[in-house]
Amino acid sequence: MPFQQDTATSYQDLLNQLRLFVTQHGWFEKRWVEKNVNGESELILRGQGISGQDQIFVGIKTYSDTGQDYFNWQLQGMVGFDDNYSFEEQPGVITQEPPSLALWDKPIPYWLIVNASRIILVAKISTVYVSMYLGFLKVYGTPGQYPYPLIVGGSLIHNPDQFSVQNLRWSNTSSEHRCFTDPGLNNNETGSTLYQRQPTGFWQPYANRKFDDQRIYYGDHYHHIWPTVNESATQIREGLNGERSLFPLVMYEHEVPHANTAKNVWGEFDGCYFISGFGVSAEDTITIGSDTYLVVPNIHRTGVNDYWALKLA
Repeated sequence: MPFQQDTATSYQDLLNQLRLFVTQHGWFEKRWVEKNVNGESELILRGQGISGQDQIFVGIKTYSDTGQDYFNWQLQGMVGFDDNYSFEEQPGVITQEPPSLALWDKPIPYWLIVNASRIILVAKISTVYVSMYLGFLKVYGTPGQYPYPLIVGGSLIHNPDQFSVQNLRWSNTSSEHRCFTDPGLNNNETGSTLYQRQPTGFWQPYANRKFDDQRIYYGDHYHHIWPTVNESATQIREGLNGERSLFPLVMYEHEVPHANTAKNVWGEFDGCYFISGFGVSAEDTITIGSDTYLVVPNIHRTGVNDYWALKLA
């Protein structure tokens, strides 16, 4: 699996390094604008999928304010590309507060994993870790049943016009700043750090936590990530010989309030797994068989339920 670990000089350089790497591994550049008249950059990509026959459209656009000290990426998913339209006008984009990444204009260590169906990025900003997932879900079904399982996951909710500046900076500690593996809602519950394009074409936000960082119960919201939504995940420990267990991160939804059965279990993230936080730290590597995994925290959080593992090789 193509993997790159390096350090970018800034949030702009990070986007350019991502562009150069992914276009060598199954993705095609549809638009690249490097620092427009406003000093911002824009990238739109098309993935061909594992079969080589897919048309997977995703985009990244920078937005920043030097005086207010935020330097971020807006993340998007699309169903096509038209060079006559702006980034926000591309067909099928998320129209309500899409996910983003809170970065900075300083050196950024990063881990970048790509295949022809999805792109995963982990970036270290000071002492916090932000993450991104753009591309297809590993679906529990056939291409005929779910032909375009596009996922857009980030670590922040993009709405610079609505929220105060402190909520746009990498130091944000609210539920708006949560990894896509354990997503959170904003204060008016209109945006999330994770969206799924459902078979109907609707962009469905997912959330495990409310704005106050409290766990969402089944009656409050119906779209979650398992097992991070469950408090019982905190009881998972290493095996008797110290071996680690990894669990798929599954997107699912409930049918009625407080139901214990799922209406739809859509699939799981490709290359991302839940791991117990007992006895692990950020940037640890875990070897299971011939595979290596990077331990990643949920932004700044260090609880036993706040870590996930990224498959490197």
